[in-house]
Amino acid sequence: MINSQHAELRKVDIYVRGSTDFRDPKHPGYYTVLIIDVKTDKGKHMECFFPEDTTPNRLMILGALTAIQSLKYPCDVTLYTTAPIGLQKAKGPNGEMLRSLIEAAKEVGHTLTNRYEDPELVRSRIRLWENNKGTSL
Repeated sequence: MINSQHAELRKVDIYVRGSTDFRDPKHPGYYTVLIIDVKTDKGKHMECFFPEDTTPNRLMILGALTAIQSLKYPCDVTLYTTAPIGLQKAKGPNGEMLRSLIEAAKEVGHTLTNRYEDPELVRSRIRLWENNKGTSL
């Protein structure tokens, strides 16, 4: 893929999931992110816990935003999420966060595609990389 402002963009897959567990007062919500450079298969894993009352979708969007902001070069990003996040509409209760995600991607020159995947597939991909790779971007 050629972008008029940049040479061929680096292809990056971002796997992100958000989860809440209000049974554990120490960690009621968190997101897990895995960023993988498709060409080199090198990656970066991030995780963050949130004490405030929130939802898995908000945590997913926050994780995606954090991942996008961590990319240093314009990339062709495929964002794999465990639930549809409405990237094309950017409306509803998470509309402001989605617009921030879209704007952050545009600022750096990323292309951004969202693919909803089975939650177990996303969890498995993250676990597999954690257990077998460990090679950082």
